[in-house]
Amino acid sequence: EVFGNDFSTLMESYASIRSSIDFSLSRDRNVLQFTSTEASEGKSTTAVILAELFARMGRKTLLIDADLRRPTIAKLLDVEKPKVGLVEVLLGHTELENAVIKGVHENLDILAIAEIPASPTELLAESYVGELIAKHRNDYSLIIFDSSPVMGLADAPMLSRVVDGTIFVMEANRIQFGKAKAAKRRRSVKRSELFVQTS
Repeated sequence: EVFGNDFSTLMESYASIRSSIDFSLSRDRNVLQFTSTEASEGKSTTAVILAELFARMGRKTLLIDADLRRPTIAKLLDVEKPKVGLVEVLLGHTELENAVIKGVHENLDILAIAEIPASPTELLAESYVGELIAKHRNDYSLIIFDSSPVMGLADAPMLSRVVDGTIFVMEANRIQFGKAKAAKRRRSVKRSELFVQTS
């Protein structure tokens, strides 16, 4: 489990972010994307912690590792790499219920990545993700996609077109303001956005 001391200042900050998300999105707009400007800014850790916080509230949550370049969710949660995952579900090779990892936390399902596809951008450019969301949106109170960073890749901007909101995670005192603005501009569709700063 990613949590340390539940009453720490850090966890209070994450709880505050959870509340901000809760107030920002209506219950029928329940699909979120977590991204960052560059790699190693804490987006995956933030996605995992917030998914667990929502699950602890009794909200049925699906956390999807959608970083088709450098998947990390299974490692962060210390679960075994699955034999089937997001790619196989998107391609219709298996159903979601056969691919999700359960038992990490009550009310939390994990859809990790088994095999990295040869062409991640092509997979995200098709209607596969939109179909996945349409099919399972009502099965969960919240669906969280942990996507790749924005800069240098088309994956995250493509995914942003089918989700209800995007959470930008930025590491404090590391990312230059100009880079962050450039990352935001790469998203061509105006949707709900929230910026989270990690230490």
